[in-house]
Amino acid sequence: MNQEDLFYKLIYYAAPTLAKEKPASLVNLKDDIEPLHTLWHQYKDCLTVNYIELIVSSSRTLVLLYNEDMLEEVLKCDLNQHFLKHFGYKQFDCMNALSLLKSRFEEACPHEVGIFLGYPLHDVKCFANCTKRKCLAVGYWKVFYELDVALETFNRYDEKKAWMLSKIDSGLLPSEVLGVALEYKEAI
Repeated sequence: MNQEDLFYKLIYYAAPTLAKEKPASLVNLKDDIEPLHTLWHQYKDCLTVNYIELIVSSSRTLVLLYNEDMLEEVLKCDLNQHFLKHFGYKQFDCMNALSLLKSRFEEACPHEVGIFLGYPLHDVKCFANCTKRKCLAVGYWKVFYELDVALETFNRYDEKKAWMLSKIDSGLLPSEVLGVALEYKEAI
C-alpha cells in the first residue's frame, strides 16, 4: 500500500466532507488488514483538507476531517450551542470546540460528535438519550425524525461519493481527485 491507497480510503469514507457537502467526517484508520494508521502518519502532511486527530494509539488513529467554514456555521447555530453547553462547551469557534471534543474522546465517543458531523439536532438528541422512539432508518446516522429529509441527504452524500470515485475510475489518482474535490461545489 502507498499514499494513493490511503487517499482512496479517505475519499471513500469522507467524500461528502471532501466535496463540501457535509461539515465533517470521522475516519477510523487502523493497522489491521491494511496499514492505514501507518500510512496516515507518513502522508497526513500532504493533505490540504483540515483535520484533527481525536484518538491516537499505537495502531489506530481516529481522524475528523472537516470544512472549517461549514463547521463554524454549525457551531454558530443557537440550538446547537444550547445543546453543546450541556457537555461543557463554552466557546463555539472551531478550534476551541474541536479541542474540547478531542478531550471528551479520552473517556468515550461523545454523543455530541453528531453535531460536528452535521447530523440533525433532534436525531442527535434521540440517539444521545437512548430514546424509546423507533429508529426510522440507518444511513450516515440513525434517523428518528424527518425520514424524507434524511433520505434526500443520504442520496446527496452518496452522489458526492459516486462522483469522486468515478473520477478515479476514469483514470485520475486519488491525490488528484482530492484536489478536484475542492472545486466540485463551484462546478455544479
